[in-house]
Amino acid sequence: REQTVSIAKVLLGVLSVPSSFVQAKILLNLARCHLQLADMEAGHDLRRSSAYRKASILACSLALTCHDYYHQHYECDESSSSDANDTAESSEAAAIAIAEFPMKARYIRARSYVDGGKYQHARADLRAILKRD
Repeated sequence: REQTVSIAKVLLGVLSVPSSFVQAKILLNLARCHLQLADMEAGHDLRRSSAYRKASILACSLALTCHDYYHQHYECDESSSSDANDTAESSEAAAIAIAEFPMKARYIRARSYVDGGKYQHARADLRAILKRD
């Protein structure tokens, strides 16, 4: 039996697990998939292609929001307690992944904006990427 899930329930589901980075990665992969679908539909159905690009932009924006939320909790957890099982390499790799994530999300969102003709928004995302480097 199929049902429609409200936006509020989806957002609550996204933010329900603190200090987990998996959901943000899933959203970013979803954005990549939508962008690929938009490219495949570009020659056939322009309305579908546009809808996929908008969905990609939304997924990237949600991924960035989740990243900010988890990053704040990650810093709080890191400062309050240290786990004995964490090695220096794993914490360094996690820090690099967390630092690179917004750049990946902004790049994918910028590609979606460019393909949709919203060059000012794409330029803003690309400037944010360059500022972080």
